[in-house]
Amino acid sequence: MVHEDVPQPSPKAGEVLIKIEVVGLNFADVMRRRGAPFPVPSPAPFTLGAEIAGTVAELGEGVTGLEVGTPVFATPGDGGYAQYICVPTATVIPLPPGLSPEQVAALVVHALTAVVALKKSARIQPRDTVLVEGAAGGLGSFSIQLAKLIVSEVIANVRSKHSGEAD
Repeated sequence: MVHEDVPQPSPKAGEVLIKIEVVGLNFADVMRRRGAPFPVPSPAPFTLGAEIAGTVAELGEGVTGLEVGTPVFATPGDGGYAQYICVPTATVIPLPPGLSPEQVAALVVHALTAVVALKKSARIQPRDTVLVEGAAGGLGSFSIQLAKLIVSEVIANVRSKHSGEAD
């Protein structure tokens, strides 16, 4: 990974320039930093960061419904490891009251992955028992919370860093 100074981008028509305050860190970012082609190949140069939270710094031509200074969340897919990013307006969501930029940046990819895994892949039903392995991380935490809304029993396990044994 290399730190580079680059010019601040300018939003095109239909885009929003966001001053990034927080970037989410997820499994795809970790794998890409290791050079793995996950979830898709990311040939260098490549800027990580699939989800960000920050403040609207500038509006491109034709953008309505947002104002400079609005706290927002966005899912650019990449490019979030930066101070500023231009994104299409369709990827920008004003922060809901009561949620901090840190909470929102940690929420979306983990929570969405948990929903897809539980509802689409596992197809859990109300009378099921769900086992969540690796329950200490973001995905595991959301999986527990979401599963408890659907099923009657959730079992979770984590690996102890002290014993090396599953707890």
